[in-house]
Amino acid sequence: VTGVFERGDVIACVDESGAAIARGLINYNHIDAARIARQSSEQFAQLLGRDADEAELIHRNNLVLVA
Repeated sequence: VTGVFERGDVIACVDESGAAIARGLINYNHIDAARIARQSSEQFAQLLGRDADEAELIHRNNLVLVA
């Protein structure tokens, strides 16, 4: 997780080389996203210290793959 963003912002998803592979509406701000990235959604509440807003960082309905 890099950059500063808020819930509802459009962010780029990049591969290991930094090339954009998708864009989507993020469900968490940059601080929370860094805490829960690559973790099971079952752990979100524990990692955040509060109830999780959503079960995904970006829901598939809010994700667009880029060519």
